[in-house]
Amino acid sequence: MEKNIYEKLLAAIGNEYGVCGLMGNIQKESGMCSINMQNSYESKLGMNDAQYTSAVDSGAYADFCTDRVGYGLCQWTSAGRKTGLLNYARATGRSIGNEDMQIEWLLHELSTSYKNVLNVLKTAKSVKEASDCVVTKYEKPRSVLPGSSESVRNKTLSERQKLGEEIYNRYCNKGEVEKMEVKQILLTKNDCYKAGRTIVPVGIVVHSTGSNNKKISRYVQPDDGIIGVNAYKNDWNRPGVAKCVHAFIGIDKNGNVCTYQTLPWTMRSWGCGSGKKGSYNNNHIQFEICEDGLSDPEYFNKVFDAAAELCASLCQAYGISVANIVSHNESYKKGYASGHSDCDHWLKRFGKNMDWFRSLVSGKIGTSEVPKPTEPSQKPSQASYKVRITASVLNVRAGAGTSYKINTTVKKGQVYTIVEEKNGWGRLKSGAGWISMKYTEKL
Repeated sequence: MEKNIYEKLLAAIGNEYGVCGLMGNIQKESGMCSINMQNSYESKLGMNDAQYTSAVDSGAYADFCTDRVGYGLCQWTSAGRKTGLLNYARATGRSIGNEDMQIEWLLHELSTSYKNVLNVLKTAKSVKEASDCVVTKYEKPRSVLPGSSESVRNKTLSERQKLGEEIYNRYCNKGEVEKMEVKQILLTKNDCYKAGRTIVPVGIVVHSTGSNNKKISRYVQPDDGIIGVNAYKNDWNRPGVAKCVHAFIGIDKNGNVCTYQTLPWTMRSWGCGSGKKGSYNNNHIQFEICEDGLSDPEYFNKVFDAAAELCASLCQAYGISVANIVSHNESYKKGYASGHSDCDHWLKRFGKNMDWFRSLVSGKIGTSEVPKPTEPSQKPSQASYKVRITASVLNVRAGAGTSYKINTTVKKGQVYTIVEEKNGWGRLKSGAGWISMKYTEKL
């Protein structure tokens, strides 16, 4: 899915910033699912994604071009664009939901009807530049059209930029901890995903499922050909499930341990509830490890090693301290989650604890610290304030220091809000990252 889209677009466009800016928009439109039908029409038409796709392919549904239902990677909606997509699918002998076919059609549109957008994608100097162009000149959602308020427009631009920057961090940043393979099936039908709230991650909460079922398919659907089908249809990718996390670690249909991202990393999850001091839902990335009977050391070692790799990657990408990786149980004891024992009860079975796990993550990153958890504040540690950029171009980094990867850049004269300071660096309120305060002036 995501990797295939990235590789094909990069081969055609040749600019990482442009590709990731475009893909952030695809992520927002369809979750990168090529058979995605606009969710609001499922009940109206009485068909789900797969049924709609099959009906169009067979000819049983003849209104595809005129029904105004967003469909596919880019949620093509207008009669003209859907007619072009359908004609191209039929001319090449492929399903309307075929991912490669849709990528080819997207590139065809860009090279014929949207040449100015393609030029920006090929020359963009930041993810933001590319993303903003795609939003306003190619996708053109209602929230950026004339008549929308500035705050709504800015929120749309910011959300899509962040999604693009996440993709850039996964594929383009160099010198980072070696990336584990994280597959992706976003739970786009879950109410949490639909709520669409965002966070600035400052920590990670590790959960385990509390159920003797190692299969990722128990929670994640639809089947991508790897995880398998959930015959009971009790997965979390459906309305009315009042819980959702960013990822799951468990086994696929062949028994291989794998990791699946299920929410964008900067989307607010519904993972840990709340405690007397607040909720880590507001500022923590969260994932679940699928439990077995808690007695198999081989499975234990594999999934917790995968969990440590995921945490190391996320710490690098978002400037998160290893000390701010906590279990659900630790979160509860600190006052930021509901009362649960995971995953400490599982660790205890094998003579381990969360200090051991944090040490494992530190080893993946290459540090020697064995940290204990701190308490990330639910609010900035000092009053926020505005600064103006004084350098001609200033890097925005994933953490407070030059050793962290560059997320994007800002330019001289632009004004930003700082919500936290650390060692001469300031964290941007937008969530884009950290900037050196040496190249700013306080307003």
